[in-house]
Parts: sequence; C-alpha cells; structure tokens
Amino acid sequence: MERKDYAFSIIENASNHLLGVINDVLDMSKIEARKLELNENYFSFREMLEKVVTMAGFKINEKHQNLSMEIGEYVPDYVIADRQRLAQVITNLLSNANKFTPDGGNIRLRINRLADE
Repeated sequence: MERKDYAFSIIENASNHLLGVINDVLDMSKIEARKLELNENYFSFREMLEKVVTMAGFKINEKHQNLSMEIGEYVPDYVIADRQRLAQVITNLLSNANKFTPDGGNIRLRINRLADE
C-alpha cells in the first residue's frame, strides 16, 4: 500500500471512530430513556479488531508502549453483533490500558471464546 493510500486509510478510520464517539454521546440519552436498540450485523471480527488496534496504535506509540494481540483459535472470523458498539468497547479498553500503562510498558489484548453453554 502506498504511503498516500495508507494516510487516507488512517484518516478514514479516524473519522469513523470520531463518528462512533459522537454517536455514543447521542446514545446516552437513548440509554437513559430505555430506547437504545442494537444494530446487529454480520461482519469480520478480525477486520474490526485490526482497525481498532491501528487507531489505538498511535497513542500507544507516543508512549513507546508495546501492544500485542492474541486471538484464541476458537474465536470466529465472522460474528453477528453491533460492530460500532463492540469496537467502541474495545477502543475504550485499549485507551484505558494506554492511560494506565507506564511509558515503555506492555499492553496485551487477548481475545478468547467462552465455552458454549
């Protein structure tokens, strides 16, 4: 991928993330009114994770932290879920890890599937 295309990809991901944040703020009123509805779709879980990790990577790099991601073998490639809200939860977890991990520290995102009930 050319440097220019990579930059556009980063800008697109950042703008989608910002839109998600704005929607989250707007959703707070829906939650309080008990009118929040999940938007479930079929999507690539791993692709979503890569985008979230790429976005979080900028702040992590600023603090010279190391980020590793482990995905368990039983985690499905595709899932049915609310992609935007799931991405926001993972983004928030990584943001908190970044905030509370010292400069040069290690952050590990580990994803596993729970046993079927």
